[in-house]
Amino acid sequence: MKKTLLSCFLLLVMSITANAQIVKGDMNDDKTVDINDVVSSVNVVLGNQPMEVITAVALGTATITCSANDGSGVTASCTVKVDGHEYVDLGLPSRTLWATTNVGADSPEEYGDYFAWGETTPQSNNADDDAARANWGGDWRMPTRAEFEELIDKTEQEWTKQNNVAGYKFTSKTNGNSIFLPAAGYRWGGELIDVGSDGYYWSSTPRGEYDAYSLNFDSDYAGWSIGDRLGGQSLRPVRKN
Repeated sequence: MKKTLLSCFLLLVMSITANAQIVKGDMNDDKTVDINDVVSSVNVVLGNQPMEVITAVALGTATITCSANDGSGVTASCTVKVDGHEYVDLGLPSRTLWATTNVGADSPEEYGDYFAWGETTPQSNNADDDAARANWGGDWRMPTRAEFEELIDKTEQEWTKQNNVAGYKFTSKTNGNSIFLPAAGYRWGGELIDVGSDGYYWSSTPRGEYDAYSLNFDSDYAGWSIGDRLGGQSLRPVRKN
């Protein structure tokens, strides 16, 4: 399990304006900054010269401000968020990394929030957006149907309890790592249904005009379901390695 942190570079332009940009650092030493880089500290750059390295010590949001020491009074600031969302590498062929918690949850066994398909806030019926990306940011997103199929095909599934919460444990056939998805049920018309006995997890893959594919499981089965997009289901985000 790892945590994704970000780097913040402060750039002074013409000594009167400041532009802040959130980027990742070159951690794989390929001389480029791209989506394959994951950093563990915040690098502050004033002009073209590194001034200081600030290492994150806790989760949360911080504003970093640099001031010029030439008496000009010029400053530059940026806000850095350390999201702390952990993931598990199941050794999947697609290199998909699965989050350890649902959106809105603080631990693997917590149910988290329920989303209608395509909405970005719990049960708000917005348009077809990716709620995982909207809520967690960065490279996080909802899994596709194909990624759920891969999860089922490349893992052993077990109905179990974690901290007295029922759900499914998916254990990699490749490296033995696992994730736990709680049986959070679903929300329909303001009512929670099948809590503790069934799990419903949206994929990002639509089916027709009104439905979408989701992962569904109970104590005897884990597989595919087709759900009405208006129903509130859980979200388990993914990202690529």
